[in-house]
Amino acid sequence: MTEGTYDDADLHKCYAGVIFPDFVKPLANGRFGSKVMAQGTSAPKFLESHPLHAYTTYDMYELVIWINLETKDGKVKTVPVHPNGELPIELKIVSPTESDQREAEKRRLGAEATENNAS
Repeated sequence: MTEGTYDDADLHKCYAGVIFPDFVKPLANGRFGSKVMAQGTSAPKFLESHPLHAYTTYDMYELVIWINLETKDGKVKTVPVHPNGELPIELKIVSPTESDQREAEKRRLGAEATENNAS
């Protein structure tokens, strides 16, 4: 694993001291809208009992994940990132929000299939 190098001046303050492994990269400052900020209140609580590199998403249609990363002082911090490729599925923790989205999508697809079969 290689540490990503990023200029702290270009990063959101939530990334202070975070070490970025090569499989994730920080979000651009412009991505910190109200949705990401709201997720930032629940994601650390949701992932706090999970190991380093455990991750979750709150919206299966976005490429923003929340992940536990190590900091330069040896602690673990939960931050929003973009994945660089595939992440280990065994470290994914399905959030209630994502679970609800997946169930709604299944219902939508089932209704669509029933409608197509009826015509």
